[in-house]
Amino acid sequence: MRTLITLEDRQVERLDAIARRRGVSRAQLVREAVDRMVKDDRAEGIRAAAGLWKDRTDIRDGLEYQLAIRSEWDHRP
Repeated sequence: MRTLITLEDRQVERLDAIARRRGVSRAQLVREAVDRMVKDDRAEGIRAAAGLWKDRTDIRDGLEYQLAIRSEWDHRP
């Protein structure tokens, strides 16, 4: 997909310098920057969700649940 963005002259100059040094296009640098931003945003969402249920009292501890489920295996006919 193509998209149109407006950059400041100094941004274009820096991007072009980096692109020349790395031997890639300006567009490739922008794609890489977007990829990093998306990855960072996804990681931030995961960090924000970590421990979300830690204060819930209506659910059991994960290990307790596993042990209870597995104990049913011992009572098979």
